[in-house]
Amino acid sequence: RRVLQTVSMIVHNLVTNPTEEKYREVNIASARFRETFGTPSSGAAELLQLAGFECREQSFVFPAGRSLDDAERVRDFMQDALRECDQRWEQACAEDEKPLAEPTSGALPPAASGAESGGGTSPTGATGSLPTPAAPAA
Repeated sequence: RRVLQTVSMIVHNLVTNPTEEKYREVNIASARFRETFGTPSSGAAELLQLAGFECREQSFVFPAGRSLDDAERVRDFMQDALRECDQRWEQACAEDEKPLAEPTSGALPPAASGAESGGGTSPTGATGSLPTPAAPAA
């Protein structure tokens, strides 16, 4: 996610400030580039190239006079992907917050038995790390 956000920001800055040289070049030899993207042949590098950046020596350069069409398309695609990622994350978090539905098969969910987390309340109401064994049949 961090890589997508960073590439999206690089391309967005280029598209919104196409005449500023600092947004037309990405130094791939820098420690920051390696920390964020890994190697110059990573997926991030491919996204930059799809946006129109060209690999030259120790940097990716967006050539002067080149159309911003590809960069705009890549920016829009990445921003849509990030929004979708955020929506899925929010949806997953909301689902985690919902109370568990009552079991319909008569089986207890793992959390109710204490087996999953190693604690909690057993089916007999005892607390501890293991469920209390049932009394032997007479």
